[in-house]
Amino acid sequence: MSSTTKDPLGRSQRDPLLLGCVAFALVLGVVLAVPSFCNARRAARDSAHSALWHEVNQQLQGREATGAFPANLGELPLTYPDNGLPELLKLIDYRRDGNGCRVSTTLRGRALELRYGPTED
Repeated sequence: MSSTTKDPLGRSQRDPLLLGCVAFALVLGVVLAVPSFCNARRAARDSAHSALWHEVNQQLQGREATGAFPANLGELPLTYPDNGLPELLKLIDYRRDGNGCRVSTTLRGRALELRYGPTED
């Protein structure tokens, strides 16, 4: 069975079944690739968010002895590890709390909150 046929004018035409199979394969490939791509992007963002959360907490913990907490997280000398971007800082809530501070975020669906500074009695 030939994949091309000749029309009455002698021009070759592709077999419609072959073209349909190729189109179906392309659509199927896109349908399978898009979720994988989205999952990979989400995993990369979660990883960068987690790394930034860890870095913020390390720096706040280092300031705990002096109580010299910043007015906002933008004042910390952050390196944005794991290819993080400054926009990720919006995912972390920071507030001064008397002589200390509180920092919180939601990471992979889990709420996290930590407090630094003198203990409240």
